Amino acid sequence: MSRRDTVVGLNRRAEDIVKGCGFPHWERGSDKRIVAAGEGCGITIELSMPKLLPCVKVEESENTYLGMSGQTYPLKKYHFRNGAVLEEFIQKTTWSSGPQFFLALWNFFLDKPAENSLWTLEEIESYSHE
Repeated sequence: MSRRDTVVGLNRRAEDIVKGCGFPHWERGSDKRIVAAGEGCGITIELSMPKLLPCVKVEESENTYLGMSGQTYPLKKYHFRNGAVLEEFIQKTTWSSGPQFFLALWNFFLDKPAENSLWTLEEIESYSHE
């Protein structure tokens, strides 16, 4: 049996949180975009288009974690339109032919885990026995 890292990641509740509503939102102001005047036309024009921003902006966190063989895994940080910031953290590490990393979300403003993102003991145990 080979030993390897298993990044279990976020549970479904946490994934639902970070996907937001899934639609871009209009933002105040506009962006200038250069577009073709027509299909097959070599002429371009500059248009002022309304700004569209994603519901949740995802970026790599400055925090990482190390796997069994020294491999570095990045964590993600999620910025919401309402100003909330959630960041992945390792809630639990179990062992099954190597480490299994269960991630959850940390709420920066409340300085505590986002409750709905936490794995239950039953979920962790059931995953570890699959």
